[in-house]
Amino acid sequence: MKIKNKESVIILSYYNEENIGLSINIEEKLKEYCEYRNYKVAEIIRKVYHNDIKTILDDVISINPDGINKLIIYDINDMASCDKEVVMFEAIFDIVNIELETIKQGVIGKNLKSNCILIDDNILEQNKQFIICEDTPF
Repeated sequence: MKIKNKESVIILSYYNEENIGLSINIEEKLKEYCEYRNYKVAEIIRKVYHNDIKTILDDVISINPDGINKLIIYDINDMASCDKEVVMFEAIFDIVNIELETIKQGVIGKNLKSNCILIDDNILEQNKQFIICEDTPF
């Protein structure tokens, strides 16, 4: 029996210093999600949550994509605060040929509906065992 190769992924886990317990739970769900999807976690990057787009861009640019197929995060709202930022991140990851995948929204650019923020209800149903909070955790 041939074993299927796993996709190599990086987990980007943001921490809220005011609610470290929730942040730890989210990281555990990210790991469980990757195991469930048969992803090989090459690295877990932990960052303190902030809503400064320049700092988030620095976080993303600092990721070394060699041999990586996907970046996994919990919620697109951890990175983007508006439609334009979602589209910008989709374009950045498309350029470097890495999928940006979230537990709550699926693959960005694939599972989002036309206005970028509404999500595919099927993704929520498929991933319900990994969703800790319906709202953004931060």
